[in-house]
Amino acid sequence: MSERGSKWVELKIRVNSEYVEPIVRLFNKYLSGKVYTQIIDFQEEEEHANSRDLDVEIIGYIISNDNISEYLTNIEVGLKLFEKIFKISDLKKREVFSDTWEKQKFPPISLGKDIVIVPKEKDKINFLHKKTLVIEPSMAFGTGHHVTTKMCIELLEDFIEGEESVIDFGTGTGILALCSLLLGAKSVFCVDNDIESIYSSKKNFEKSGFISKAEFFHGDLSTIPEKNKKFDIVLANLTSHILIENFEHIFRKVDQNGFIIMSGILETRINEVIETFLNKKLKLLKRLQYDNWVSLVFQRI
Repeated sequence: MSERGSKWVELKIRVNSEYVEPIVRLFNKYLSGKVYTQIIDFQEEEEHANSRDLDVEIIGYIISNDNISEYLTNIEVGLKLFEKIFKISDLKKREVFSDTWEKQKFPPISLGKDIVIVPKEKDKINFLHKKTLVIEPSMAFGTGHHVTTKMCIELLEDFIEGEESVIDFGTGTGILALCSLLLGAKSVFCVDNDIESIYSSKKNFEKSGFISKAEFFHGDLSTIPEKNKKFDIVLANLTSHILIENFEHIFRKVDQNGFIIMSGILETRINEVIETFLNKKLKLLKRLQYDNWVSLVFQRI
């Protein structure tokens, strides 16, 4: 490994919100889930005023290894096929190093009513009257800045009363699972198909003093052990197509009268997600929306 940490390639492309899902699927196939989307603020980007129809940016990271040339070629071929159907921007690529990402200055961020995320232990002294967590920036996603994470934490404040068991699908840095414990949950089970996310989340749990209350599993939703074990709260801050495709795996994990808190849903796909989950054993309790992003809470009845 380089002295600058592991080497990655960052990919960025812009698309209309109606066509986000096929590109996210393509990226996810080769980027092990290291993909996220953000709504573009054109007020801050005057140079893109003529491309307002491309209103979502998709960003992904792929580690530089023996397979990278093949994976990048496959992604570029897929994008050329999509370009025949709908408009997309040029694909931007740049090399990044993990320690460069980790050394970025992320300011403390307030989440929900009473939680503050800080990047370093020394920053906690400035927020003694708040519930604080140390989340170190890493190539695993989840520093609390994305609106989908913020909405999940707001919903956790509403639905955690104390002593709940929680499973977190796509845990990333572990931020949602950590906030669950901070709010009074009894235990958390953290799942991610990216091994670096598992390492990152374990590190954050150790720093926060919650490691004894957590279990970790590296794999996808279909391979989780203890298939009969159910949880009071299921967290799924994913993407619309992953939520829909994994409905059965998500549903199996929620206990009677338990809650599914999901996020990462673009407004254009909300009806499909609701139709998938709104069956005779689930009822929709709450919908939260910021900009084009939607979070939902279902209860198993």
